[in-house]
Amino acid sequence: MTALWWMPAGHRPAVAEAEDRLAHLREHGPTPFAFTLRETFPSPGALPGDLVAKDLAGCGVD
Repeated sequence: MTALWWMPAGHRPAVAEAEDRLAHLREHGPTPFAFTLRETFPSPGALPGDLVAKDLAGCGVD
């Protein structure tokens, strides 16, 4: 399983941060804190009506 999350430009996450996000994803499922390509969340600061890519056809995600 792979965990994704939004972070500020230039931020380099430590291994411990990635482990925390992955554990959170496994315990709680996809949330804005940690998610997958199957269920994404808008970036922090996104405005209502901003587009979020939901069509992952051709991305190798079933």
